Amino acid sequence: MPDFVTSDHWDLEVLGGPLSSRVALFFVWSYAAKMRGGYLRFQAQYLRRIRLPAPESLLAPLCAKIKKAFRNRDFANLDGLSLQAYGIAELPAFDFVDTRGRC
Repeated sequence: MPDFVTSDHWDLEVLGGPLSSRVALFFVWSYAAKMRGGYLRFQAQYLRRIRLPAPESLLAPLCAKIKKAFRNRDFANLDGLSLQAYGIAELPAFDFVDTRGRC
């Protein structure tokens, strides 16, 4: 049975932004097993541990930018917008293989 994300509180395209960002990858990197070659072993239990800002704390202009970047799969922009959403300036350095945007 496939897993999928639902929400009664989030616009799913806005939610997809932070979940597609380096911020979410940092959460997963912190918990997940590191595989050979720098890949992470993604499992549902690690994804459930990602903490998100409260949806009502995000201003409408930021949500609109996140939604647009998510629709365009603009991961570099999503990374910066997600940092804004979380209210942090930068992430600590962490080593992972970034496969976002590859098909």
